[in-house]
Amino acid sequence: MIEIEFNLSDMHDEFGEILRRIMNPVPLMAGIAQELVAEAEEQFESESGPNGKWAELKVSTIEQRQKTRNWPGKILQVKGDLASSLHGFHSSHEAGVRAGSGPSDKYAAIHQLGSDARRGHKSKIPARPFLPFILMGNEVRLSDSALDSIVEMTRYYVNGNLI
Repeated sequence: MIEIEFNLSDMHDEFGEILRRIMNPVPLMAGIAQELVAEAEEQFESESGPNGKWAELKVSTIEQRQKTRNWPGKILQVKGDLASSLHGFHSSHEAGVRAGSGPSDKYAAIHQLGSDARRGHKSKIPARPFLPFILMGNEVRLSDSALDSIVEMTRYYVNGNLI
């Protein structure tokens, strides 16, 4: 005769720990906010966004930056105000990244989304997305790399490997 016995007490304890972690997602949300900031910082460093490399600067912009001794340099980083304005936020039910505060406030959306500029909208500033999301019509979704990182981080958190 073969006898098989299951002891559910260990499984019950593990489910209790998983439930405790799910009921207190603040540490996970803090990690997600950090990851979103890291993704945005990487996009400034690589001068690319979720859809690839940023548009090159116009010759006139390069010439202007050369005159002020800000070229060669990085795109969107004459003074570094925009890149240094990145900061994460989180609570028990949300996590995110913000850009633009102080001097860079008005520039964050213009550079993320692109815009018409100057009087009469004669000049167009191309979108150079630095935040880890993609606009698809009226919808916004996380970039693939940010989503992959967050899914992996969530898996670690639920399994008790991320504190």
